[in-house]
Amino acid sequence: MSNIEDFYHELSHYGQLVTDSRSVYDPQDTIFAAIRTDIGDGHRYIPDLYARGVRAFIVEERPEGFDDALFVTVDNVRKALRTLGHMRMEGRRNGILVTGSIGKTTVKELLYTALLSRENVRRSPRSWNSGIGVPLALWDMTAHDEGDVRHYITEVGIDAPLQGVLHARLLGPSHSMAVITPITDEHDEAFASHADKIREKLEIALCCDVIVYADTDPGLGIELVGQTTVNYIGNYDYYIEKKDALTAAALRELGYTDTSDVASLSTVNKRREIAAVLLDNLYKINALTGGLAVSRVD
Repeated sequence: MSNIEDFYHELSHYGQLVTDSRSVYDPQDTIFAAIRTDIGDGHRYIPDLYARGVRAFIVEERPEGFDDALFVTVDNVRKALRTLGHMRMEGRRNGILVTGSIGKTTVKELLYTALLSRENVRRSPRSWNSGIGVPLALWDMTAHDEGDVRHYITEVGIDAPLQGVLHARLLGPSHSMAVITPITDEHDEAFASHADKIREKLEIALCCDVIVYADTDPGLGIELVGQTTVNYIGNYDYYIEKKDALTAAALRELGYTDTSDVASLSTVNKRREIAAVLLDNLYKINALTGGLAVSRVD
């Protein structure tokens, strides 16, 4: 078995890191990570991907043949992805993570769209917020980064115990701000208590300098106040649960005093609507600012 760290430099030249064979659109620039689940095994797609031109694979079992391809064989592909994501963010301190129970994708998209008119920013695609999705999102956001990206906006979801710890280790100190959307009783059944779920979600935010959150759950406020006594949080404030208010509050914490444009931006009700709403928002900002220079739109 190989240590994924030993291959990081060689892998870092690839722009795409995927676990879904259907998402490969630039084979020569793609690493395929073969994930095993209860209902499928990514290893079975290797011959087809090889035939399509993919030449870099992360696997738990190396297949015979394919001698001109790079195979990194690891004990656990999921763990290897987290390691790659962590290494990808090393040295970066300008991330903004978005977590909570509801509205994560909407707030992420609103914040991304609002920041596009102000600075070069990237965000995690769609709703890649799971244990597999976050490492893939980090790789995607930092691909071909020339050092001019001001912020990386990362959506992070938690629906079971111990996930917060894994996300915290993955992100390390790379994210300086956390935006926490309303916490509801969603997934409460997976935890010993609602309070335990709150603490799990906070695991990924406690290394941030600033926490902007929706003041809809008394338990969350209690946990935050308790943490300040040990100096885990440098600054935090209470904000109402409206998504545009959260977005505006985050912008103010970033130093932008005029957030009047946020109220005019559309919200996303369904994940499949994100692309259409983002385009609509860009037109609105363009009209408000008299022009918009966009370095990258995912």
